[in-house]
Amino acid sequence: MRNIKLLGLCAALVLLALVAVSSSAVTVGAGLQPPPGKGTVYITKVAPAPDGAIMKPLDLGLGILTSIVSGLAAPFDLLCGPDGRLYVTERWAVEKNQPVNRILRFNQDGSGRTLVAQWPASELQLSGMAFAPNGDLYFGTMTIQGQEYQPTQGIWRIPGALQADQQFNPPEQILPPHSFRKPTRSDSVRPVAFLTSGPFQGDLLIIDVPSWTGTPGGRVLRAPKPEFNTLVEFIPAHNNPAPFFPQGLALNSQGDVFVTDHVNKKILRYEPDGTRKGIFAEITGPMQIAIGPDDLAYITVWQGSSAGALLILAPDGKSLGSAQFPMRMYGVTVCAPQ
Repeated sequence: MRNIKLLGLCAALVLLALVAVSSSAVTVGAGLQPPPGKGTVYITKVAPAPDGAIMKPLDLGLGILTSIVSGLAAPFDLLCGPDGRLYVTERWAVEKNQPVNRILRFNQDGSGRTLVAQWPASELQLSGMAFAPNGDLYFGTMTIQGQEYQPTQGIWRIPGALQADQQFNPPEQILPPHSFRKPTRSDSVRPVAFLTSGPFQGDLLIIDVPSWTGTPGGRVLRAPKPEFNTLVEFIPAHNNPAPFFPQGLALNSQGDVFVTDHVNKKILRYEPDGTRKGIFAEITGPMQIAIGPDDLAYITVWQGSSAGALLILAPDGKSLGSAQFPMRMYGVTVCAPQ
């Protein structure tokens, strides 16, 4: 009888633990258990307010995510800043009954919410972020009128964004709209990374995607330092077999450039000077990519408006694990412990 009571008590404790986890976590079927990576992985759950969130894996092998920030409105891009804090773009939030777009900052535990920049949603829509070594934050834009995508408003810079809690610096435009092609159905222009090695070290890389499937497709541009106000083609538009559609970009510890080609279902690898090294991996629906300090690659995967996946790849491109989730996932970043 005593054993039966103990068994019942254990079962009750397990049930309570599961209930506690389910209140803040998303759990799906098990994936492969990857080796422990250096740093913590964070992703964005793209959903209208109040369901948008920044999440992190509790157990990638079991497919469990937990929310560290909830109540967001369509959080897309996610970036771990040089200060170890999380920066997220929030589209179509509501402030004083008016729709706004903004960049928010959080500590890795979800505390320390700070407004970095904000403006009316009718003016600019956010697309991509990248931190310069000096702490300036660069972001791209697109604009929408009704259901039509309009020409981008170019690339903008927030000087001293790391100091947003002491001083609010308004964004300033560094590349005007006419520098880019007119978009039709895409996120337009996206600053994504600063080159860390090679002949163009310190230059800003920008994804320019004028359409989903239109010829000649997208490309990756390079804005030379120190002003970043001119553009040079880094990865040209191409067809293989469909038009190139770069969606995400990340660098490894050697400075190699990895680009997700969403339409062609590939992750391409390039030298720091833009020379193509080949196909890193073949994946259906790759979106954003982040590479940790151990060169493990984390990729968010599009599986529909209410389904997504997170993949982990070894430095040689081999799969180390994956997990599917009943939600749209987009941004991904890796932070060292704060």
